Amino acid sequence: MVALLDRPDQTRALRENPRHIPGAVEELLRCGPPLEVIPARFTTGESEPDGRSIGPAETVTVALTSAGRDAPVEAGADPDRLDVLRGNVRHTSFGHGIPHCIGAPPARLEAAVALRAPLSRLPDAERADAGVPVARPPAGITRGPVRLPARSTSWARVHLRAHNARGRHLVPSPASVPSQPYRRGQTAATTSAPAVANV
Repeated sequence: MVALLDRPDQTRALRENPRHIPGAVEELLRCGPPLEVIPARFTTGESEPDGRSIGPAETVTVALTSAGRDAPVEAGADPDRLDVLRGNVRHTSFGHGIPHCIGAPPARLEAAVALRAPLSRLPDAERADAGVPVARPPAGITRGPVRLPARSTSWARVHLRAHNARGRHLVPSPASVPSQPYRRGQTAATTSAPAVANV
């Protein structure tokens, strides 16, 4: 959601082309995987990436955020640019080979549902703190936002919070949302109601 709220053109493209949501999930995983690194992988033989020699049985850390930018994209395309309509996206966010994540299919489905809900229910959603760097957990493995204030005239100001290491986002219970719609431009108070999964 951070990537989409920071790029209204991409949000608009996805809202106008909802059939691309599954592909957008792959592109979002390529550009901003939920895990920063995969620690403690061991080499099975000698290799020489970028001219640096790594011997057999050495411990390496895989930086998924960098690996996604190195993934092949169409000729002439910019790998550093998020493009939710990009086709045939490849990434290593779920691992590769034997250690490929067994939970990848349900995670992809959950992410697609989690994208579809705010795109359809909050058509004018925007970050309430635009321009402020997103707070992330201190150096570690996960990289989801600690807090993501958003604003919409469809709902009161809501706080999307990272629920756990899987990155499930939460929104306030529908019962906590005021029954009267907010007028455009009106600032709504932050709700303190308990959060529930609403996807």
